[in-house]
Amino acid sequence: MSVLASPWVIARGWRTWSIRAVSQECEQLQRNGSWGRLLRSSRAWLVLQPDNREARKAGVVAGKALRDVDSVREFLNDYPCEIPDDVPLISMFADLNFGPLNDPFKGAAACRDILKVTANHQESHRRLVFFYAMTQQQGALQAQIQEALINDCDLPEVFAYSFLGTGLQLSNGRSVTENWLRDAPENELLIVAHALHFAQSVSGAVPSVDEEAAEKVRQMQSECASHLQQLLSRYPTNQELLAYHLQKSIQDGAALNVGELLTVAPPNADGDYRFWHARGWAFSRLADHEEAERCYRKALVLNSLDWRTQYHLAALLRTTGRLDESDELGQLAADGRSLERNLLEQRDMQSIPLKIYKRLAEYSRQCESELFLKHLIQYLNAFEALQESGARN
Repeated sequence: MSVLASPWVIARGWRTWSIRAVSQECEQLQRNGSWGRLLRSSRAWLVLQPDNREARKAGVVAGKALRDVDSVREFLNDYPCEIPDDVPLISMFADLNFGPLNDPFKGAAACRDILKVTANHQESHRRLVFFYAMTQQQGALQAQIQEALINDCDLPEVFAYSFLGTGLQLSNGRSVTENWLRDAPENELLIVAHALHFAQSVSGAVPSVDEEAAEKVRQMQSECASHLQQLLSRYPTNQELLAYHLQKSIQDGAALNVGELLTVAPPNADGDYRFWHARGWAFSRLADHEEAERCYRKALVLNSLDWRTQYHLAALLRTTGRLDESDELGQLAADGRSLERNLLEQRDMQSIPLKIYKRLAEYSRQCESELFLKHLIQYLNAFEALQESGARN
């Protein structure tokens, strides 16, 4: 007596056979270099097994060979990053998003996924430092730099960006954020970052020789100030906007503005040295020297390399009669200011001379920035060893 198989058993057997057949077909097509057919077969395989890594890898191989960026994105989108073998593909996905796909937020998310699996993945640290610097997220930037150092990713830009902090200026900041804004025109983070990069590009002295050029710069500065004020009205608790306006108000001696801005600071500002610096400055203007000193020292705990806080704390100490400590801190602030100027004069972060890094190491030693100093010395030793090796060869 024959027993007929149930429809469920037949369907299951057919699916298993189909998966085996399409996987073998993809393997054969990849060996033959039949990229168009491989792309179609990979899609068919993915329909049968949406979570199959090998189906996705086959589609990526075909897409890369065909230079079809959208197809590569199709197969890498939602690709899991759970084991070290996943990292090269997710790194490729990050590269595409920071490049032709023009989606830096997905690129940054991919980098964060990689670091959960491979904490010392240097390129992911580099991309995230770049992303946070471009988007003017100072708190996230400093945190990423700390993570990079802890995981022995001693990148040259890490040391420069960490030291520069508030003074960081990127010559390509406007163009990069403008490009990103094309695909995300309403994104608050990018709108604010682009405006801040523009403000940095027009800040500084007005040309004194060419009156026409001077007037043009003054006009740009005026329009920039107006635009940033409008943005603050639009995004009243944006941390980076508030930090910018706080620094500008301190420069202008506008104590009332500083007080008003501090009242609307978001909770995250309690971990931001720039806000503690502003609080210290505000209390010093009220002649509350004890509270001002407490705030300045809190700012230096959060960022011991900030010469601006050192400068204002030195002035406060002089006011309260502690001249020796004031002189020492004032000299340290002057050294930091000189270092900042020298770093900003460099063509790019990859071209910083060794002598400036050595000065930065000495400055960080005096600031008692132990983690920063340890890794900067480690980087300098590796750099010098590489130079000696090159000279011998």
